[in-house]
Amino acid sequence: MYPLENFTQTNALAILTAVFYYKSLTLPNAPIPNVQLMNKSWFERSIWFRTTSSKGVVCAMSFLDVASALRLSRDPDSCTASLGFSTTPVVAIIGAATTIVAGLLRVWCFAELGTLFDFAFNIKADHRLVTTGPYAYVRHPSYTGCFAAYIGATIFMYAPGQWLSECGSGSVVGLAVSCVWFWNLVVCFYGLGRRMGAEDEGLRRRFGKEWDEFAQRVPRRLIPGIY
Repeated sequence: MYPLENFTQTNALAILTAVFYYKSLTLPNAPIPNVQLMNKSWFERSIWFRTTSSKGVVCAMSFLDVASALRLSRDPDSCTASLGFSTTPVVAIIGAATTIVAGLLRVWCFAELGTLFDFAFNIKADHRLVTTGPYAYVRHPSYTGCFAAYIGATIFMYAPGQWLSECGSGSVVGLAVSCVWFWNLVVCFYGLGRRMGAEDEGLRRRFGKEWDEFAQRVPRRLIPGIY
């Protein structure tokens, strides 16, 4: 029988990764109906499906990580035997930490924008230019958080000792999960990357000089001093 002590930290990190990832991609306000979207592109209309499916993947992998540890104590000859690390891999710690920080950043953005926050590109009638909190450092901190959440969850799920890398590798289930996950990741990075420019332009048209002054004070979009 394999000891379960070495799984305590990893299992806790798996649960924390799922919780903070789920929170980071859960809209804090009621979603805008598709008919009211400013941009009715496929990217905007499919946001619910992409966020829901990616949250499902992370939560399912977290469940399998924990379930694998429990199975290991009863069936050491299963594929979960390859999960027997004496310590939590550093890669897994980095991935979990990145996801947790990303989730906290997203929640901060939710709080600063309040009812103005939406996953879809939209400028409301009562819109105001928010320049406080994380928006005092970069213009699109919620995107920073979203990108970081995807990167962190990817690192964690594919880290040595995780179910997806040890038991899911080469299996039909693992392949299906990877296809859904990386499809979401590519679409998210590409779509949000393009949307940043459109949002900047839309806010510039709406707020004029106020936005120009804000952009001069906060020239970076995602990472302070870098980009």
